[in-house]
Amino acid sequence: MILKNLAAMCRKQRVIIMYHDRSDMQWISEGHAIYPMVGIPEVDKEQVMFLFDIPEKKRAECLVSDYGSIEDCFDISDGAMDNEVKLMPPAMMIGGNLITPIETSQGIAFFNSEYLKPVSDKEDLNLYERYTRNGQLYIVAKSGMIVQAVILPVKLEENGKKLMERLTAIIGMLEAQTQEEEE
Repeated sequence: MILKNLAAMCRKQRVIIMYHDRSDMQWISEGHAIYPMVGIPEVDKEQVMFLFDIPEKKRAECLVSDYGSIEDCFDISDGAMDNEVKLMPPAMMIGGNLITPIETSQGIAFFNSEYLKPVSDKEDLNLYERYTRNGQLYIVAKSGMIVQAVILPVKLEENGKKLMERLTAIIGMLEAQTQEEEE
């Protein structure tokens, strides 16, 4: 776990959400991705803001909440039968975020590639799809059998038009390039 990347994400969003699992492992989120705090002592609301280097004068602007058990929302078990998702190039900058399309068993979804930074030190990291009890897709990043992150997909409603424009432009450039190569 690269803690400084998670801290930067929480500072940017001004949100820190704490969870616990059945083994009393603490998990921390900035609202879109959740990470286990392996090897880090459990912290309370004040301690997490200190740990994440949030200045005293900015702490009032930061929402810090304890959501209780992560298992109430997500399956974080290591032994779950998972479908591996496939990354689908190209990743695109949308709204200042690098958005990566992924192919799931239910179609195409998108996630913010920044959410992999806190676990970029893990070897053999693979992404798998899982679903909440009410059918909402989420992605787990696993190193071996161990869940390293829970990542929620990005909803592109507000940026959907920009995405379609970029994809249309890419398709147009590919068609033009193919025609040039054929001539």
